[in-house]
Amino acid sequence: RNWEVRLGIVADSRAASVDDWLRKQEQAIGTLATNASLQVYLTQLVIETAENGNSIAEVPEAGYLINLLNNQAIISGFWEPEEPQIRANVARPGRAGIGLTDATGKLLISSGNMPPMNPTIRAAMAKAGDGEPSLVDLYEGINGDPTMGFVWPIFAVQDEGSPKDIIGYVIGLRTVETSLFPLLFQPGDTLQTAENYLVRKDGNLVQYLSPLADGTLPLTRKLSAQGDLAAAFVIENPGSFELASSYLGSKVLVTGRALTAAPWFLVRTVSEKEALAETDQRLSTMLGIFI
Repeated sequence: RNWEVRLGIVADSRAASVDDWLRKQEQAIGTLATNASLQVYLTQLVIETAENGNSIAEVPEAGYLINLLNNQAIISGFWEPEEPQIRANVARPGRAGIGLTDATGKLLISSGNMPPMNPTIRAAMAKAGDGEPSLVDLYEGINGDPTMGFVWPIFAVQDEGSPKDIIGYVIGLRTVETSLFPLLFQPGDTLQTAENYLVRKDGNLVQYLSPLADGTLPLTRKLSAQGDLAAAFVIENPGSFELASSYLGSKVLVTGRALTAAPWFLVRTVSEKEALAETDQRLSTMLGIFI
């Protein structure tokens, strides 16, 4: 029970930290979606391009929107420095950025380094079509960088906020290697075998979202959700405590928490050997005395 409490305190702390970070990223994109000036200018941009046949460059509002997206991307972290060009005539796709689309999902303008659209982003846009913001769940971006983001619907000014009032979407994408994953480390943790990591359920599999202690890269390991796997236990029983098997097959004490801002689970483990070392030593001493 002592170890259940100790592991639970850390699990609560790291889960709260990750949830707080996710909410801040979502709100950074939501601030744009609810910006009245953006709503007005995007409406005009759609009219000029779709109805009047003008190019983006011919619409004065486009310049204001691009500057707005660039500023917000830099301030909120939805921005990455441009990588060096291999050849002057070869453009590299970006790794993070913010973009605006029309109601059909056609990308109109974006900040300087907007990543390319893909099925994961399109699925999030389809979900946002119901009128609520949606998560672009973690995926392998450019160069394998773990990337995620949010999609917010943009409504016409003074409309009621129903799906029929959507005039476009704002999409924010960013890498998480140096921003999200460091939050999994507990300050002051002195345990040698303790580990915190993020997982999600993928059908009948458990996918490990964050780097693992054995050097496994994010998003690269999937294991069966069956059996006594520690991560699978947390997915099925968030908040509970158990002796289970780690992703390497060793015995660990495990507990975890379900996140509220993403369909992920935080897993906290420590090896049975390290956790019960003092207890085993005491029992061995007592056995020796009895003998």
